[in-house]
Amino acid sequence: MAKNIPTAALSALFCALAATTPAQAESLFVTGFYPAHNPEASTVNALMVGPISGSDGEALALSIENALARTRIDGSPWFRLVSARSEGSADAHLTGVANAGLDEQTVRETRNECVEWDEQDKCIRKEDKPIRCTRRIINLTISLKIATQRDGRILYTAQLPKRDEVTWCPDRRASETPEEVISRMIARVADEVRYDVAPTYRTDKIKVLEARKGMSKPVAQQFKSAVKATKSNPAAACSAFAAINAQTANLGPIVYNMALCAEKDGKLDDAERLYAQAGTLMPREDLVYAGQRRLDSRRVAQRVYEERFKR
Repeated sequence: MAKNIPTAALSALFCALAATTPAQAESLFVTGFYPAHNPEASTVNALMVGPISGSDGEALALSIENALARTRIDGSPWFRLVSARSEGSADAHLTGVANAGLDEQTVRETRNECVEWDEQDKCIRKEDKPIRCTRRIINLTISLKIATQRDGRILYTAQLPKRDEVTWCPDRRASETPEEVISRMIARVADEVRYDVAPTYRTDKIKVLEARKGMSKPVAQQFKSAVKATKSNPAAACSAFAAINAQTANLGPIVYNMALCAEKDGKLDDAERLYAQAGTLMPREDLVYAGQRRLDSRRVAQRVYEERFKR
């Protein structure tokens, strides 16, 4: 059975947690460096975007260029972008084709309309009346690849089709022009390409575990206070989780929360060990495996970062 924590210092800690913590606090913010969906493409240093052929190729190339130019890790651009009009050399080229097609069709809809009124102009009978409408379908077909300049090796390929369909009638108008729709689609594709080929440095809000099964009543109360403190005072909450764990038999929720704390602090080796321990204690807990997957991703990103800057 779990033991109560006897030290005055820990008692003071938990009292402070209870006094300063708001009612809603059950997550920790974890900041990390994560790989591109295609890590190999992200190893490129100097990238030339274009040419992208087709009716919308030039607009897509410009949008991708802008998205990649905004991609900064540690304050520096991830790619050195080389203009297609310059004489600078690139390690790889992003090329492809982009075409938008528009199709308009006449369709019928019905409206339930009044066809008979009484003497006070109150509707007494309605009928379904057909009306003529227009359906507009826009398909954006996109095919892209990144190939190395030196030997033409293909690092990345993608088919990124987009579709938009809207129907307007005499009583309902289209909210966007075809040009606005296509521009929005192209921006979405550029964002997808950015996450496909470049890493991210982001902060995620990750849920802590709150289950207190197997804890004595005093320890359960201390654990509850620590959980509530994660939002207002995460450092104190993490210290409390470690203190509770030192005085109890290993309990899955406490070990998981300690693993999350280690991950938050960038102590990936400690986090890996604790997640493995939590997985043994709670083999069906999805949050444990999500944590392990994040660690795997962060290690991939770190390897890419180190290998890229060695060159």
